[in-house]
Amino acid sequence: MSNQSDAQQERGSATPFILILAVGLLIMVGLVVDGGGQVNAKDQANSVAQSAARAAVVNISDATGGTPVIDAASAQAAAQTYIAAAGKTGTVTINGNNVTVTVTSNYKTVFLSLAGINTLTGSATSTAQLAQR
Repeated sequence: MSNQSDAQQERGSATPFILILAVGLLIMVGLVVDGGGQVNAKDQANSVAQSAARAAVVNISDATGGTPVIDAASAQAAAQTYIAAAGKTGTVTINGNNVTVTVTSNYKTVFLSLAGINTLTGSATSTAQLAQR
């Protein structure tokens, strides 16, 4: 039989609990911070996609006998220039009087990089249509 008191026998037993709690809190903070960063990347992609689509749709030509139509080459160039100036990547599709722009924005993680997740992606698609009067 040991002469040690109960307090001495349980000394240090809280350490594993504190360690597990700290790791759990760090993971939660990482998900909040980096998740917020991904939402921000998606918002940026959406803003750029909308603006690029608007920049493209104003490039019109009246080559069809006075009815305005989108000048596909100019519209494509305008949208791609806008996307590149914003530092993003994306695609532009022109179908008749519709311009569809898809933009991708990346967020470099802060906490999740500790778990090997270095980048989170946000993407958005926007369509603009040439209005006929």
